[in-house]
Parts: sequence; structure tokens; C-alpha cells
Amino acid sequence: MVYVGDVLEVGGRVTGVEETGEGRLYAFDVFSRKDEGVVASGTVGFLVYGDRA
Repeated sequence: MVYVGDVLEVGGRVTGVEETGEGRLYAFDVFSRKDEGVVASGTVGFLVYGDRA
């Protein structure tokens, strides 16, 4: 349970990078925790358009 005023730590790590026709797709595992307990976790992707080096 999370309450107003609680201090949360939010973080993640890169799990992959993929070149697409639109740019570079970055994949992450993400989490939010309070004290030592995880209160939310999941995966997220960010597409950076035109970021094709």
C-alpha cells in the first residue's frame, strides 16, 4: 500500500535496444519500491525517432 507522503524509489535497467525503420527502440524493466518492498513493476519501451547512428 502506498500513501500520500510516502517516499518511493523508482528505477530500472535497459534490457534491449532494437533498430527499427522509425528509429531506435529501447526496452526497460522498471520498478517502484517503498522501503524494501516492491509496490509496482513492469516493462516499458521508448522509441527515439530518427536516432539511428
